[in-house]
Amino acid sequence: MAQGQPVELRAPGLLESAVHRPRARMFGTPAYEDPYEQAAALLHGIAANHPLVDGNKRTAWLAAATFLAVNGVDLADADQERAYDLVIDVAAGHETRIAAIAARLRSM
Repeated sequence: MAQGQPVELRAPGLLESAVHRPRARMFGTPAYEDPYEQAAALLHGIAANHPLVDGNKRTAWLAAATFLAVNGVDLADADQERAYDLVIDVAAGHETRIAAIAARLRSM
């Protein structure tokens, strides 16, 4: 996804699912307890499921960081290398647990 180029969807349903995932509920109870877990679910949904033709990892990070910013958490000073490692681990399937992804987001 080059800057200024249109976004190409590979699987629109996967993107829609990822975007709705932070507010998922099970039996009336939120599936994710706090903004970090919600952002982790969003990041995982985009990075692991590859709904876009290109730019899934970048989009996953920006979506999670924006979600946290809207919820009062600023990741502007997050260590770039740690952020990169997190997104790569999620996209490659090495980090699949939402709680673990959330913990890594909390530590940034």
